Amino acid sequence: MQPFGDVRHGFTLAGFLRVLSYSFTPAAIVYLSEAFLGNFFRSSNRISQTYYGHVLWYLIVLTFVVIGIYFVRSSWIGWNDSGLNSLLVTLYRVVIVAIIPLSLIVLLINKTGRQENLILISKDKNPELVKLDMKNLLYLQSEDNYTSIHFLQNGTYNKKLLRGSLSHFEKQVRTPIVRIHRSYLINLEKVSWVKMNSSGGFISLKGIDSSFKVSRKYSSHFESRWSQIH
Repeated sequence: MQPFGDVRHGFTLAGFLRVLSYSFTPAAIVYLSEAFLGNFFRSSNRISQTYYGHVLWYLIVLTFVVIGIYFVRSSWIGWNDSGLNSLLVTLYRVVIVAIIPLSLIVLLINKTGRQENLILISKDKNPELVKLDMKNLLYLQSEDNYTSIHFLQNGTYNKKLLRGSLSHFEKQVRTPIVRIHRSYLINLEKVSWVKMNSSGGFISLKGIDSSFKVSRKYSSHFESRWSQIH
C-alpha cells in the first residue's frame, strides 16, 4: 500500500493506521465543515443557495480536505520531507480520488438541486434553520425583531417564527420571492390576483383570505417580476 505516496509499509499495524488516518481525515473535515461553517456560508450570501453556490461550497470543503491530508501525510513522512512538492502531490491525489464522487454530487445537484428548495437561517448565536420546498412557501412577514414564515406542510397552513429582520431573510431568498411592502415578502407563484393603482396596489395569495398591500416604493419592482412569470 502506498496511500498519497508516502512510503511502502505493507500490511502492518503502522500501515493500517496510516490508511485509517487518510480515510478518517476527509470524513472528519467534511463533517466539521458542515457543522460549523455550512450554516454561516449559506446565510452570508445569496449565491450559496444556487447551483453555483453548491459547487463553490464543495470546492471550499475539498480545499480543506487537501490541507488536512497534507498535514496528516507530513506527520507520517516527516516535516523535513514536506514542502511545495508534497502539497502538490497531495492536491493531485486528492483530486484524482475525489473527482468522481464530486462530479456525481454536482450532477445530482444540477438535476435535482434546481428544485426549489429554500433554506432560511435565523439570526441567533445558535442559528435555527428552516428548510422548505419553494412551492409551499406563502409569504414572510416582519414582526419587530422576528420574521414569521408562512407556508404549507402536507396541505396544511403553518407559521414559524424566526429571529431576524425581514431584510435579514430577504438576503437569503431569490425569485420568485419578492418584497412588496416593508413588512412583506411574498411568493409570486402563490399570487391569485393583482390589482395595481397609482399608490401601489393589492394582491391576494392562494389559500389566504386576506389581501396584501403593494406599497408604491416596491410596486415597479413587483410588476416587473410579476410580468416575467406571467
